[in-house]
Amino acid sequence: MQPFLNPAQTVTDLRKAVEILEAGHWTQGYDFDGHGGMCAFGAIRKAVGDDLPTCSSRTRDRVSNAGRSFYRVVGADIVTYNDVEGRTKHQMIRAMEHVAAAIEENPRRA
Repeated sequence: MQPFLNPAQTVTDLRKAVEILEAGHWTQGYDFDGHGGMCAFGAIRKAVGDDLPTCSSRTRDRVSNAGRSFYRVVGADIVTYNDVEGRTKHQMIRAMEHVAAAIEENPRRA
Protein backbone atom coordinates (compact mmCIF):
# COMPACT_ATOMS: atom_id res chain seq x y z
CA MET A 1 0.00 0.00 0.00
CA GLN A 2 1.37 3.41 -1.00
CA PRO A 3 1.55 5.83 1.96
CA PHE A 4 -0.53 8.98 1.86
CA LEU A 5 1.62 11.74 0.40
CA ASN A 6 0.88 15.40 0.88
CA PRO A 7 3.94 17.59 0.19
CA ALA A 8 2.48 20.57 2.07
CA GLN A 9 1.94 18.37 5.14
CA THR A 10 5.50 17.08 4.89
CA VAL A 11 6.81 20.66 4.84
CA THR A 12 4.69 21.48 7.89
CA ASP A 13 5.91 18.38 9.71
CA LEU A 14 9.57 19.15 8.96
CA ARG A 15 9.22 22.76 10.10
CA LYS A 16 7.49 21.72 13.33
CA ALA A 17 10.30 19.21 13.93
CA VAL A 18 12.83 22.02 13.45
CA GLU A 19 10.99 24.11 16.06
CA ILE A 20 11.09 21.17 18.46
CA LEU A 21 14.84 20.71 17.93
CA GLU A 22 15.53 24.42 18.29
CA ALA A 23 13.68 24.52 21.61
CA GLY A 24 15.16 21.33 23.03
CA HIS A 25 18.18 19.11 23.40
CA TRP A 26 19.41 17.35 20.24
CA THR A 27 20.98 13.91 20.49
CA GLN A 28 22.68 11.36 18.32
CA GLY A 29 22.13 7.62 18.47
CA TYR A 30 18.61 7.63 19.95
CA ASP A 31 15.19 8.80 18.77
CA PHE A 32 14.57 9.86 22.38
CA ASP A 33 17.25 9.76 25.07
CA GLY A 34 14.92 9.53 28.07
CA HIS A 35 15.97 12.95 29.35
CA GLY A 36 14.02 15.14 26.91
CA GLY A 37 16.58 14.99 24.12
CA MET A 38 15.87 13.65 20.67
CA CYS A 39 17.45 13.22 17.27
CA ALA A 40 16.01 14.70 14.07
CA PHE A 41 13.95 11.57 13.41
CA GLY A 42 12.62 11.69 16.97
CA ALA A 43 11.67 15.34 16.47
CA ILE A 44 9.70 14.39 13.35
CA ARG A 45 7.98 11.62 15.30
CA LYS A 46 7.11 14.09 18.06
CA ALA A 47 5.92 16.69 15.54
CA VAL A 48 3.33 14.30 14.10
CA GLY A 49 2.38 12.59 17.38
CA ASP A 50 4.17 9.31 16.68
CA ASP A 51 5.93 9.48 20.05
CA LEU A 52 2.65 8.60 21.77
CA PRO A 53 1.89 5.05 22.99
CA THR A 54 -0.72 4.66 20.25
CA CYS A 55 -0.75 6.35 16.88
CA SER A 56 -2.49 5.83 13.58
CA SER A 57 -1.05 4.40 10.41
CA ARG A 58 -1.58 7.85 8.85
CA THR A 59 0.71 9.35 11.51
CA ARG A 60 3.35 6.73 10.74
CA ASP A 61 2.97 7.51 7.03
CA ARG A 62 3.72 11.18 7.75
CA VAL A 63 6.93 10.18 9.52
CA SER A 64 7.87 7.95 6.58
CA ASN A 65 7.10 10.70 4.08
CA ALA A 66 9.36 13.16 5.92
CA GLY A 67 12.16 10.59 6.06
CA ARG A 68 11.83 9.72 2.37
CA SER A 69 11.77 13.40 1.43
CA PHE A 70 14.95 13.99 3.42
CA TYR A 71 16.62 11.16 1.50
CA ARG A 72 15.44 12.47 -1.88
CA VAL A 73 16.75 15.96 -1.22
CA VAL A 74 19.90 15.30 0.83
CA GLY A 75 20.81 11.89 -0.54
CA ALA A 76 21.21 10.31 2.90
CA ASP A 77 18.98 8.59 5.40
CA ILE A 78 17.95 11.11 8.08
CA VAL A 79 19.04 8.85 10.96
CA THR A 80 22.43 8.17 9.40
CA TYR A 81 22.90 11.86 8.56
CA ASN A 82 21.93 12.86 12.12
CA ASP A 83 24.39 10.41 13.66
CA VAL A 84 27.50 11.32 11.64
CA GLU A 85 30.34 11.93 14.06
CA GLY A 86 31.00 15.65 14.37
CA ARG A 87 27.54 16.64 13.08
CA THR A 88 26.05 19.58 15.00
CA LYS A 89 22.50 20.46 15.95
CA HIS A 90 22.77 23.57 13.79
CA GLN A 91 23.82 21.51 10.74
CA MET A 92 20.92 19.11 11.28
CA ILE A 93 18.41 21.94 11.56
CA ARG A 94 19.78 23.60 8.41
CA ALA A 95 19.46 20.33 6.50
CA MET A 96 15.85 19.89 7.59
CA GLU A 97 15.04 23.49 6.64
CA HIS A 98 16.71 22.89 3.25
CA VAL A 99 14.51 19.85 2.64
CA ALA A 100 11.34 21.79 3.53
CA ALA A 101 12.33 24.64 1.18
CA ALA A 102 13.18 22.19 -1.63
CA ILE A 103 9.75 20.56 -1.34
CA GLU A 104 8.05 23.96 -1.42
CA GLU A 105 10.00 24.80 -4.55
CA ASN A 106 9.27 21.46 -6.19
CA PRO A 107 6.60 19.29 -4.48
CA ARG A 108 7.76 16.26 -6.49
CA ARG A 109 10.80 16.10 -4.21
CA ALA A 110 8.53 15.00 -1.38
